[in-house]
Amino acid sequence: MSKSRNGWIIALRHLIVQPLLCLLIAVHVMAAQKAAPTTENTLNRELWADVRAFGAKGDGVTDDTAAIQAAIDSQKAVLFPAGTFRFSRISINRDNVTIMGQGRNKTTLQTTGTSDVALSIASK
Repeated sequence: MSKSRNGWIIALRHLIVQPLLCLLIAVHVMAAQKAAPTTENTLNRELWADVRAFGAKGDGVTDDTAAIQAAIDSQKAVLFPAGTFRFSRISINRDNVTIMGQGRNKTTLQTTGTSDVALSIASK
């Protein structure tokens, strides 16, 4: 293959393939965000456990361990709305548990540092 043909192939890759890949990723992310549950979405309330419904504050000060564990134990999908949720130790002892936040820089899970193991995941 000649150098000029290689140059065209590289140029096409940069001009067409990479932007197309970026577009496909962006569409996938947008679709996932639309499908993400919100606390206002009544259709998903039966499927998702909002940690606030179990008493979590998400204020960055309160230890939300008990509320988070109760939410995880109650459903296979757990929603952390915007906030900073502190916990000492959480155990996930079932398969196929989904944990979802409201977005980057909106939901933070923070360990209190009082346990050697902050998150334990094991299937039965």
